[in-house]
Amino acid sequence: MKSDHIEKTLRKAPPVRTPAGLLDELHAAIRLPHTVSSATSCEPRTRNSFNLRRWLPALGFALWFLGCVVVFGIQTGEFVKLRERQHARELAHATAVQRALAADSVRAATAAELEQLKKDLADVQRLRAEISQLRADAQELAVLRGQNQQLREDLKTQTAVPPKPEEDFFAVVQGRKMKIRCVNHLKQLGLAARIWAKDTKSDVLPDLTILKAYLPNTQFGEKALTCPEDETMVYEILSPGVSEGLPDTVYSRCPIHNTCGLTDGSVQMVDPKSVQVVKRDGWWVLRRIGE
Repeated sequence: MKSDHIEKTLRKAPPVRTPAGLLDELHAAIRLPHTVSSATSCEPRTRNSFNLRRWLPALGFALWFLGCVVVFGIQTGEFVKLRERQHARELAHATAVQRALAADSVRAATAAELEQLKKDLADVQRLRAEISQLRADAQELAVLRGQNQQLREDLKTQTAVPPKPEEDFFAVVQGRKMKIRCVNHLKQLGLAARIWAKDTKSDVLPDLTILKAYLPNTQFGEKALTCPEDETMVYEILSPGVSEGLPDTVYSRCPIHNTCGLTDGSVQMVDPKSVQVVKRDGWWVLRRIGE
């Protein structure tokens, strides 16, 4: 407690009261003794009365001072008790505040740890999704390698057959090589379209404008947009916005080789004499002539 508060507390102390009967005692003490005729007999009494009157003020002041001391002691005791109670209250309040702050810090630390765990879980889920995507891409690449190997074997088989006399052997080989490259380009287009669908979490394949942004990540880059036979000939995107749930739909087509890329990622070299590309239910599909 501050000094001004202590001074105000002391000023509020009750005034000192004079003990009851003190005034009567003082009056009785200062009464003059009866006169005695004999000079020898009154001399000791007069001396005693004189000594008593001389010490009465000191005695009264001593009694008053003693009363003040008693009152001050009582007030000091009460003040000490009040200060101890106030100190105990302040200590209890400080303890409660400290406990509340400790609880708040624990809750804040728990919330921060929970938020970090949520972020870690989101990162783990994202990494798992990326791993799944990479595995799917690896499987797709394995399928593409197998198809390329099959095309190479078909090319070897076809080149083993001697060409007709009127045909140029090198022209035939070059044409077949261009067809194989055209098939690879269409496969890259289909792969880029499915990657875009997975990245955007949609079930449809994009148009040519959106597809250009994903071609730099493929094997041939933006060259996959054009046929290797004529780099000015851009592939046709027949079914932009088609769902991946329609695997037999023709998504892209080469106007030169009549090669069609389907929604499921496969590419078919269509013989126009036996197969046609027709529109059915709003989407382009392959149909054999005569069906």
